[in-house]
Amino acid sequence: MSGDGYYHPSQDQLEIAGAVEGALAELLPIARLHPSAEESADVWSGLGALGVFAICLPEDVGALVEKLGADSATLSLVNLNPVEARSVIVQGGAYGEHQFESATVEGGSATPVAGPLLTVRLQPGAGARIRFAMKRYAHAPTLAFPWNRSWYGRD
Repeated sequence: MSGDGYYHPSQDQLEIAGAVEGALAELLPIARLHPSAEESADVWSGLGALGVFAICLPEDVGALVEKLGADSATLSLVNLNPVEARSVIVQGGAYGEHQFESATVEGGSATPVAGPLLTVRLQPGAGARIRFAMKRYAHAPTLAFPWNRSWYGRD
């Protein structure tokens, strides 16, 4: 494989990205953002059919949003791999529009976050239930992936 091909997506990858972008624009247009306690079943069903939830997590990590409130969310994460640790980036809102004020692992004390992103490291075979205190709609929505946000102080 040549060095140039390594850094540039193939035609197949570009077509997949275009299809996902089009589907997401239809299912979750940025213009739909407004204070709302829930999304419709059609939106969640469409995202599931598209496979968005599967591509957001490492293959052997399970996630469950247990509770969503006006100023908090509770998330359970489990690393199913018995040998290797996994890292998961948790984002406040589909477009990073919410701010995490703090994160509390069940049985622990609150850790200040003050941003739309948090990286959680899961040890092999371990899990955690995390309650996030949030300020909703604190940030401009963005389509940038969390790992591409050097402008937010991430390398």
